[in-house]
Amino acid sequence: MSSRNTNPQPRLLVVLLAVVAASVLGLASSASAQTIQDIGRVEGVRNRQLKGFGLVFGLQGTGDSPRNAYTQKLLSNLSKHLGIEVDAQVASKNVAVVMVTATVSSWLQTGSEFTVEVSSMGDAKSLVGGHLLEVRLGPIGSAVIGEEGVDTYAIAQGELEAIPGGNTTTARCTATLEKDVSFRLRSIQKDEFKIILDRPDFSSASVVARAINEDRWIRGAAAGVDVIAEPRGLGAITVRVPEAWRGEGRFIEYVSRIMTDIRLEDLEAKVVVDETGPTPTVVVTGEARVKPVVLLYKGLEIRIDDRRKENGSSMRAGGFPLLIEVLDGLQQNGLTAEDMPGIIKSIHTAGALVGRLVVREAAS
Repeated sequence: MSSRNTNPQPRLLVVLLAVVAASVLGLASSASAQTIQDIGRVEGVRNRQLKGFGLVFGLQGTGDSPRNAYTQKLLSNLSKHLGIEVDAQVASKNVAVVMVTATVSSWLQTGSEFTVEVSSMGDAKSLVGGHLLEVRLGPIGSAVIGEEGVDTYAIAQGELEAIPGGNTTTARCTATLEKDVSFRLRSIQKDEFKIILDRPDFSSASVVARAINEDRWIRGAAAGVDVIAEPRGLGAITVRVPEAWRGEGRFIEYVSRIMTDIRLEDLEAKVVVDETGPTPTVVVTGEARVKPVVLLYKGLEIRIDDRRKENGSSMRAGGFPLLIEVLDGLQQNGLTAEDMPGIIKSIHTAGALVGRLVVREAAS
């Protein structure tokens, strides 16, 4: 009996996964590590919530139905603004009325671009592929954006993209900040400030403190200060501010450098497989990666190749494909979310998982 598998599905899966892994490797060498603002915030500084509403055009029959009075009213107002009189209802389903929302970092500067979420307010079936007409964004709780006395903080406009894992009636788009998102500087402008981690963890607090203390620019700016940053409990880091950097402009530069410029190269990569609930869940933190490995799973041969030698790149662990991208490639090739815990545990058993695996099993 021949040992060759005549089922074409395994071969297709292997080829496509090799392509996915190769593309991830190409990205891994150029992708930057996390910054501190990706995992925490400065105590006393809050992000600004923005909102606006408008219209999405160019939908291929997946927009609001003609019976949606709100959409018809907005279309009528827009037409009048453009000098066009429209008496009858617009019968096409190529337009949808939407709400646009965003959370903007306090450290973002005027002219910076950021991502907004666009959500259907009517009975549209899908927003993906449409074009968002200019929407002015203002603070949550304000009156009509753009009217006298109501500030416009940002403008959103452009092609809509699907949100991975989201539904078709939500999408994302790019907006440009038109006004700095201010905060009360005096509440934090002292001889030290505190960074609060989004997910408290002793390891992360130590990594952040060490990264600040070892940064060359910070060491120069804080010359004469022995210890600049210290962990304070599970989820906080205290950072000292040298006297020369306590003026308003210099203080902002000092804090901004720490929050946005310092890269966290060695946050612990951890994979949690939780099988205690009715549906298994997988949580990946840090940069968990997968070494070259071949697995047999449910009759399929899954091969993760190492293409770094061909590209002449270094052999450090950071060059291996990210686990999250490998799992995404598996799902694109027909495997389901229910398959992922078993595959992850098999990768770990084979010694190919770069990261710590935590398995929470259901009680027997």
